[in-house]
Amino acid sequence: MAPRMQKRLALLATLAFLGPLAAFASTCKTALLVIDMQPGFVTRGGNENSAKNKLSFAQLLAAQVEAIRKAKQHHAAIVFLEFKGNYGPTNEELKKAVGTYPNAEFFTKDTDGAFNQSNSFRAEFIEHLKKEKVCDLVVTGANGGACVEESIKGAIENCYNVTAVSEGIADFNFETFIYPYADKYKFKPKCEGKFFREVTNAQEAFAPEAPGQFAPASSPVEFNESTTGTTAR
Repeated sequence: MAPRMQKRLALLATLAFLGPLAAFASTCKTALLVIDMQPGFVTRGGNENSAKNKLSFAQLLAAQVEAIRKAKQHHAAIVFLEFKGNYGPTNEELKKAVGTYPNAEFFTKDTDGAFNQSNSFRAEFIEHLKKEKVCDLVVTGANGGACVEESIKGAIENCYNVTAVSEGIADFNFETFIYPYADKYKFKPKCEGKFFREVTNAQEAFAPEAPGQFAPASSPVEFNESTTGTTAR
């Protein structure tokens, strides 16, 4: 067989192999979660006015605004979760960062973990992720040791790839806010081929070489029934 024909056949074989993978990759998308960034969680302990806490909160918002910018740049879905009750709406600076971006949605929850079976609003949240073909979650928000942690656990149980952004997470349940929320989670994936990781910032979270993102590494998500139900923390 002539060398030119051999090269042509090899190329056709490669394209035939990559074709299904490319189609599969296009069905697996990333979503940025912004959890419970409501003023009531910041102020309920009465510690928001200390100089250190003011600085931490300002840095947290800056990191989350950058995460929103990166999500928009990569055409990722943006999902805001808000705890039902007298905690107020999501921070206005974050909503301003979203602007007119069309793929941003707000969902209510009434348990710490968004995936908890006892969350009355769980079904509509999960349906949105399915509709958007989301397999990879980039997680930010508050409080790091409560609602964020429980939502990460639920995502892992439901076979998502999960990236926690330490500069985008804080815990306001302390006299001195815990920020950044780094090296706190020691989770391991529960589903084959999935990952959990902690990164410092949005630049790392949305890097093209990030495992599982913008690549055919993820598989369709099947949802488990998470039974944990807690009050807002």
